[in-house]
Amino acid sequence: MIVIDFGTAITFDCISSDCDYKGGTILPGIAISLEALSTKAAKLPHIDISNPPASIIGKNTVDAMKSGVLFGYGSMIDGMVELLTTELQKVYSISMDVCMDKCEPLCPPPVSCGARLGVFAPAGRILDIPAFEAGLDILKNLGYQIVCPKEYWLGHNYLADKDRNRINEFLAMWQDPQIDAMIAARGGFGCLRLLPTLLAANLSKTPKR
Repeated sequence: MIVIDFGTAITFDCISSDCDYKGGTILPGIAISLEALSTKAAKLPHIDISNPPASIIGKNTVDAMKSGVLFGYGSMIDGMVELLTTELQKVYSISMDVCMDKCEPLCPPPVSCGARLGVFAPAGRILDIPAFEAGLDILKNLGYQIVCPKEYWLGHNYLADKDRNRINEFLAMWQDPQIDAMIAARGGFGCLRLLPTLLAANLSKTPKR
């Protein structure tokens, strides 16, 4: 298995079928790359990539930057997965039964109005409490019931809580039949620290949206 996490950095972590962590790679994230372009390169502006360019070949500076970041990073992800897959098979004799380009996307049905949403923190602690509360208010105004078990995870070093506590919180929500769907408060490298335990928990027995 190859786990890809997009955050400040983009990490690729390789795990065998028996939950043995083999290692991985770390690359600069999209935001860091954009910041470097606008602050270190002459006359390149800060850009918003929420609206992708119409084509790969940019017709102006902004579209060229957007194309380089969006299509370039997409190609990089594909290339890294191919390289890691080859090495896993050659060095560790790990068979990758399902490749990304053959994997059907998992699209669960939408939750209905009034559903109970469990908010959990699998990685870093909440840094911007007002923004987090504003997000919860948006979900409440849409008609969802919010289950947020901790007072915004005050933190254990840079993480929301100790690994064991975050795992227990996740599993408790996952196994709670009254919670219809789960939303991560934020992501980060801390998610990968939980992965071996979560893989062993066989979450498919109690599927969640």
